[in-house]
Amino acid sequence: MAIVNISAWAKKTNTTLDEAARGITINLFSSIIMDTRVDTGRLRGNWQASIENPITAETSRTDIAGTTTVSAMKNKVKSGVVNIMTNNLPYAETWEQQDGMVAKNMARIERNIKAVVRETQ
Repeated sequence: MAIVNISAWAKKTNTTLDEAARGITINLFSSIIMDTRVDTGRLRGNWQASIENPITAETSRTDIAGTTTVSAMKNKVKSGVVNIMTNNLPYAETWEQQDGMVAKNMARIERNIKAVVRETQ
């Protein structure tokens, strides 16, 4: 039912379902990146987007502002595929448990999609 309603929303806003899905993914991933705590910028800079399979290596990128990481992610995210976001630093999970940068943004996206579904019913 949600796919049909998101499809109606996409039609209403003159976008394709693929464009809408890509936009939701970029919004989610950008929010996760920007909600990641910053000390040296290493944790924020280690977010990596991939297609179909998760990246298993760390990157040496540091990104205090987050703009380089968001830009790299936007260039990677595609429509019609499984987009994956990973952070392979050993302490990323610890900070997720404390700060919830992934969990709170997943919940926010879910609320937003539900709102879109209500608008198009």
